[in-house]
Amino acid sequence: MQETDLQTLLADWQSRAHLSGAFLYRVILPAQPAQTLPLPAEMTPPLRQALSALGIEHLYLHQAMAWRNAQAKVHTMVNAGVGSGKSLCYHLPVLHAWLEHPQTTALYLFPTKALAYDQYRFLQSLIDTLPVSTQERHALGKQIITYDGDTSPSQRKRTRQNGRLILTNPDMLHYGILPFHPYWQECFSHLAFVILDEAHVYRGAFGSHVANLIRRLKRIATLYGSQPVFLLTSGTIGNPQELAQTLIEAPVALIQQDTAPKPKRFLVFYNPPLEDISTGLRREATAEGMRLADDLFQQGCQTLVFLNSRRGVEQALRSFRANMPAAQGIEAYRSGYLPEDRRWIEQGLRERSNRLVITTSALELGVDIGSVEAVIQIGYPGSIAALHQRFGRAGRKGQPALGVMIASDNPLDQYLVYHPAEVFERPPEKVVLNPNNPVILYHHLQCAAYEKPFHEGEPFGSLEWSAITPYLEALSEHGHVFAASNRFVWMRSTQPHREISLRGSAHPTVRLISQDYQQTALLGEVDYESAYWMVHPGAIYLHRGDTYLVEDLDFEAGQALLAPTSSSYYTEPLLETEITSHRVWKSEHFAWGTHVCGEIHLSTQIKGYQKRQWENHTVLEQIPLNLPALTLQTTGYWLSLNSHTVKHLIDQGLWTNAPNDYGPNWEQQRQRARARDHYTCQQCGAREEGKPFHVHHRIPFRRFSSPEEANRLENLVTLCPRCHRRLERAVWIRSGLSALRHLLHHLAPLFILCDFSDLGSFIEPRSALSQRQPTIVFYDTFQGGLGYSPQFFENLFPWLQTAYEVVTRCPCQNGCPACVGPAPEKGSGGKAEARAILRFLLEAN
Repeated sequence: MQETDLQTLLADWQSRAHLSGAFLYRVILPAQPAQTLPLPAEMTPPLRQALSALGIEHLYLHQAMAWRNAQAKVHTMVNAGVGSGKSLCYHLPVLHAWLEHPQTTALYLFPTKALAYDQYRFLQSLIDTLPVSTQERHALGKQIITYDGDTSPSQRKRTRQNGRLILTNPDMLHYGILPFHPYWQECFSHLAFVILDEAHVYRGAFGSHVANLIRRLKRIATLYGSQPVFLLTSGTIGNPQELAQTLIEAPVALIQQDTAPKPKRFLVFYNPPLEDISTGLRREATAEGMRLADDLFQQGCQTLVFLNSRRGVEQALRSFRANMPAAQGIEAYRSGYLPEDRRWIEQGLRERSNRLVITTSALELGVDIGSVEAVIQIGYPGSIAALHQRFGRAGRKGQPALGVMIASDNPLDQYLVYHPAEVFERPPEKVVLNPNNPVILYHHLQCAAYEKPFHEGEPFGSLEWSAITPYLEALSEHGHVFAASNRFVWMRSTQPHREISLRGSAHPTVRLISQDYQQTALLGEVDYESAYWMVHPGAIYLHRGDTYLVEDLDFEAGQALLAPTSSSYYTEPLLETEITSHRVWKSEHFAWGTHVCGEIHLSTQIKGYQKRQWENHTVLEQIPLNLPALTLQTTGYWLSLNSHTVKHLIDQGLWTNAPNDYGPNWEQQRQRARARDHYTCQQCGAREEGKPFHVHHRIPFRRFSSPEEANRLENLVTLCPRCHRRLERAVWIRSGLSALRHLLHHLAPLFILCDFSDLGSFIEPRSALSQRQPTIVFYDTFQGGLGYSPQFFENLFPWLQTAYEVVTRCPCQNGCPACVGPAPEKGSGGKAEARAILRFLLEAN
C-alpha cells in the first residue's frame, strides 16, 4: 500500500469519525536511518562471505556491541524494538564459534515453536550461502535441528547424536532434555552459548518456572564441565537488565540502543462513538475494528487484527465470514490450534494468500510473517510493551506501516486513547517474576533431584543450602527422595517433570474432543484451570469460527467432549470467592484507612453459568452447576477504609454499604416471611437445619421512604446464607466500593506488566482482613503468588490519581464500562461514590 493511498484512507477515516462523533487521533513517527559499523575483522571468512551473499555488509551498532560482548564471554541482554535485527546479535557469535570449532554446541530457547521454526529457516538460508562444497553444506545443515513436541522419536535420536545448534523451547528443555541429560552428554560437554530470545515473555508464573529451569540447566552444564555464555534479547520493557539477571542469576551487560532503520509509521488511536451519553455506552470495539479491517482488506492491504482473547478472535472471524461469505484469505490464529494448522496459516501470510488474519498474542512475537502493512489492535493489550510489539509486526520490509488501536469500553483503554503520549513517553512497564515462589521452587527441586542427587552444602542457583534443605526434607518425608550419606537421591519410579507444566499449572491440559455422528476429532486443548470456566458442562466453545456445545468434562480422563451446534447464545460462568485466612507482610496507615500486602487463602467455586444472546448480550437463562471449589494460597494486596472515611461519605450521602436500621417491625416481618416460605431457601431449595435462614429485601431497603413500606411481606424472601451473599453482591456492584474496585483493577496493568487474568479482585464491605472494615482485595491468581502485590503497595498514589482522572473525565451520569462499570437499570452505578472516595483518599493523604 503506497503512502498516498494510506493518507487518503486516513483522511476518509478522520471524516467519518468527525461525522459519527468518534475520537480519532493520529501520530506520525518519522523514518529512522540506520547506524552501522563494518563487519568485524575477526569474523571467520566463510561467515563474512555468507552474510555478504545475503546482502549484509554492515552490522547495526547494537549488533556490533553484542558481538564484542560475546567474544569477551560476557552475558548480554539486548533490549530493542521489533524489526531491529536482534536475532543476529546471537546468531553471529554462535555461528562464528561453531565454524571455527566444529565441536561447539549452542542451545536456543524460544518461547514458542513458531519462533524456533522461523529462526531455523534463517539459519538454513545462511548455511546455503556458505562458500563450501555441497557435501559440507549438507553436513552442516544436518547439525542445525529443531527439537520440540512435534519432533519424531527417530529425529530425536538424530538430534542427540548430530545436533550442534539446537533450537527448542523451555518446555522441551524441561520435559525432553534435562531429565535425559546422559543422552545429551556431547551437547552439554561443549555447550558454549545459551540463547533466551524474547525474554520479556518470561514473566509471572511462566517466567518464575523458566528461572528455575535455568538453575537446573546451569547445574547440569557444570556437571559436564561447561560454562555457557547467555545471550538474551527482549522487546522494550522497563527493567531488562534486572529481568536478565533474575533469569540467569549472574551479572549481565545491557545493550539498549536500537540502531536499526525504522519505516515511517502512521499510528491511529480510535475511540468508537458514544451511543448514549447518559450510560456512556459506545459502539462495540470489535465491530468498529472489523469495519476498519474491511476497508484495508478491500484496498488489498495485508493486515493483522489483534484481539485479547481466544473467544474474541473466534467471534470476530465468525462475524466477518458471515458478512463476506465469498471472501478468500481470511483466517484466525491462536493457541490451541493444531501445529499443522498454524504452519499453514503462517505460510499463507508469507505468500500473501492470507490477507487478513485475526489473532491473539500468538503472532505478537518476532516470527517473520511477510510484508504485513497494517495492524489493528482491538482493546489495549495490557502493556505498552505489547502494543509496540504488535504495531511492529507491520513495516518489517521497510514500507510505510499503519498501526491502529481501537479503545474498548474499559477504563485503561479510555485513559490511553485520550493520553496517546503515554504510549511513547511513559517508561515501559517492569516485568515481575518470583523464582522463589514456594510451589514452583518445590516442583523444580524435585526435577533437579531426579536429574542429579543433591549433595550436602550444594546450592540451587542463588539459593544457599540452608534455604533448600527444608524443601528436600519435605520431599524425603513424602517418599520422593532418599536421604543418606549426606545426599538426597530421587527414589520414585515416576518422572516429576511429567507432573509439572511451565505454563503455570501443576495439572495436565484438558483435550477438547469433538463428537459428530460417531466421528471424533481432536480440536485442541486448554489448561486445567481454564477448563473450569471455558469448557464446563453446558458451555459454548468457539473454535475457528465454529460453535460447539460442551456435553461432558472429565478431569480424570483429561478431556472435554463437545458437539457442533448452531447456538444463538454464548455462556458466561458465575463464580463465588471467599477468603479464609491471611498473614500480613507490610502495612501502612493513613488518615483514611490502611493498605496492606501479605498472604491470603482463597476458595473459588463456579456455581453456575448464564446463557446470553449473541446480538444484544441479554441474559436468557441461569443454570446452576456443582463443580468442586478451587483453593488458592497466594499473595494479596488490600485497601481498607476506616470509620472516619465511611462517616465522611455517609454525611455526604455517598455511601451505600452502611448497615441498615430495619425499623421496629423488622423481627416480626422476618419471622412471618420465613414461615410463609416454609423455612426453605427460595433460590436453591435448601431447608433450614439449626441456624435460621436470612430474609432478603427484593427491592433494596434504601429505596423506600419508611421501614414499614420496605418490610412489606411481598418485598421479603427467605434465602440460605450462601444465596443471600450472592444476591448481596449484586447490590454491592452498585456501590462506590465495587465501582472503585472495577476501576483500579482495569488500570493495574498500566503500572505493572501483568496479564489481566493474573490478577483477581473483589470487595468485602465487612472484611475479616481488616477488622470488619470495607475492603477492596487484589490478589495474584497463581498458587503461592508471583510478586505483584508488593508492586501495588509501592504504586498506590499514582494508581489512585490515574483512577480519579478517569472517573472525573468520563461523561456518563451514573457509571459506564469506561469508568466504574455499567450502571444498573435502577439506581446509581456508584460513580459519584467512587469519585468521592478517590478524592478523599488523595486529599486526606
